[in-house]
Amino acid sequence: MAEVRTGLSTAPVSAVPYVCKVSGQKEEVFLVSDELAETISGQITGLQDQLDALLVAATLRTQLCECDLATLAQKPEAEVLAHIDRLEESGVLAHRTIHGMNYFGVVAGPTRDEISAFLAPYLEDF
Repeated sequence: MAEVRTGLSTAPVSAVPYVCKVSGQKEEVFLVSDELAETISGQITGLQDQLDALLVAATLRTQLCECDLATLAQKPEAEVLAHIDRLEESGVLAHRTIHGMNYFGVVAGPTRDEISAFLAPYLEDF
């Protein structure tokens, strides 16, 4: 995931290829700039701050484990887990266990619809 983070360009959104080391599944992770994450957090239902926006954008089209999300966010895992727990409790994220690891993704619903619509202009090239 550290390699994915280095793939973030100067664009507001970057789509970066990612291969899960546990499942081997190839995914595309959407990384949003800090500025766009701040904007998103102020406009999307269920998101309280920039870290919430980053986590939700990254898991919009894929599921990521908690350690990868912490690496992506460049935050301590305990801090990221607190955000994940709150987002899961509020119905924004859901998890499933694969090979003993928790993977998180955005749940179908209002927050997913709102962030998808918000990011649509940025994702046209992906």
